[in-house]
Amino acid sequence: MTRVRLTRDGIAFAVALVLLLLVALGSGNNMLYLLVSAGLAVALVELVVGGWNLRSLTLRRKLPEELFAAKTGNGEFIILNRRRFLPAVALHIHELDDGDAVATVDRVASSDASSSRTKWRFENRGLAQLGRVSLSSSFPFGLLLHYREVTLNADLFIYPKPLFGSEAGSAGEAGRCHMSPRQVGGLGDFAGLRAYLPTDPLRAIHWPTSARADMPIVVLRTDEVGEEVMVRVELCSDEEWELELRRACGEILRAFDQGSRVGLEMPDVVHPCHRGMHWRRHLLDVLAQALRRGERW
Repeated sequence: MTRVRLTRDGIAFAVALVLLLLVALGSGNNMLYLLVSAGLAVALVELVVGGWNLRSLTLRRKLPEELFAAKTGNGEFIILNRRRFLPAVALHIHELDDGDAVATVDRVASSDASSSRTKWRFENRGLAQLGRVSLSSSFPFGLLLHYREVTLNADLFIYPKPLFGSEAGSAGEAGRCHMSPRQVGGLGDFAGLRAYLPTDPLRAIHWPTSARADMPIVVLRTDEVGEEVMVRVELCSDEEWELELRRACGEILRAFDQGSRVGLEMPDVVHPCHRGMHWRRHLLDVLAQALRRGERW
C-alpha cells in the first residue's frame, strides 16, 4: 500500500497556498483565486502522478556472497517495472531493519528492469535478519513523498571481522598445523585455478587466464598432495574470545586463498580439512554462530 506525506518543500507550498487563499478571500481579487486554483491543480497532479510512479514495481536484493562484521559488502537492488507504459523515475530504496543499505534508481523503463549498486554493513557477527525495505519517490515536483514498504525476508550469517598478519599478534600462527607440502602443476585432472604464489613453478602458470585476469594464475590438478591447515580456536577468557574468532577467520581466509585444505578445531567439535568454496562458507558459518561472550558450551 502506497502512503503519502509532505516533504519540506511541500509544507512550504501548502502554507503559501493557504495564505494566498486567505488573502484572496479577504480581497476578492479574481487573479488570486486563479493562482490558488493553479496551486491546487499542481498538488492534484503531484498526488496522481506520484502515486502512479510506484505502481506495479517489483523489488529484490542481490546480497554479497560473504559479509564480515564492521566491513561493507557490495550488492545491489533490482527493480522490475511491470507496467506496459510509462517508466518509473527518481526512486529511492532504503533498508529499514538492518544493514544501512541505500540506493537510488534514476529510471526504469516500462517492461524492463534496472539495478543500483549499494553496500550493506553490520557491526556484529552472527545471524542477521533482513526484512522491510522502503521504496519511495518525490516525483514529479518534490512536494509529496510517496512511499511503500516491501517485505524481503532474508537470513544471513555475518562473519567475524578477520585479522591478518601483524594484526593477529603472536597467536596468529598458533592455530595453523601444516600437514604436507603443496604442489602445483601436476598431470592429473583439472581441479581449479588460484593466484600465483612466489613458491609456485612457472610451468604451472596458465597464461591465457593470467592475461585475462591481468595477474599470474596457476592450475590446480587432482594429483596434487596439497597443504592441510587445521585452524584451532582456543577456549579463552570472555575478553579475548571475539579476538580469537577474528584471528581464526583471518587464518581460514588466508589458507583458502593459498589453495590449502582447511579444517577448524573448535572447543566442542573438530571440522576436518577440505577444499572448495562450499567448505569455506561452512567454516565461516561455524565462526559466525559461535557462542558469544558470557555463554558456555
